Amino acid sequence: MYIFSLMMPAVLALISQFTILKGMGLVDTYTGLILLYVSGAVAGNTFFLKGFFETIPKELEESVIIDGGNKWTIYTKIILPLSKPALGILGIGTFSGIWTELFAALTVIKTQSKRTLPIAIKLLQNGKATQWGVIFAASMIVLIPIIIIFIIFNKNFINPSGTQGAVKG
Repeated sequence: MYIFSLMMPAVLALISQFTILKGMGLVDTYTGLILLYVSGAVAGNTFFLKGFFETIPKELEESVIIDGGNKWTIYTKIILPLSKPALGILGIGTFSGIWTELFAALTVIKTQSKRTLPIAIKLLQNGKATQWGVIFAASMIVLIPIIIIFIIFNKNFINPSGTQGAVKG
């Protein structure tokens, strides 16, 4: 069921999600939009991180337990430092996917003053005379936060694997 939910396009679930948000009174609110983004990203992000965590050798965890550590020590001293590259990739991927998302925002947000930047760029397109220079300039403005987030997480991408040489054999 979990894998099947990953294969279903997010657009297909949009009507049922809108109905749930309407029942909760969260249509035309940023809270509803954020709730929609978070609930949509949990499955894919969990699957991504699960694949990464499985690559961490169990021997590292066992060595912490032998040295008298507990689960919290394993998490803070082994898992978190080794997962910086995966969390960096997850952060930039999730942020750029949500920042440039159009369909859910167009469905949930109805008030003109609450519209997101991708909606504004889409509304710049006119059927008769589209000003592509303005659209491209607006698209570059939308890309600036993504570039800033990439620069912040850049050190996490280049981090070599900390498990090299940690386990014999």
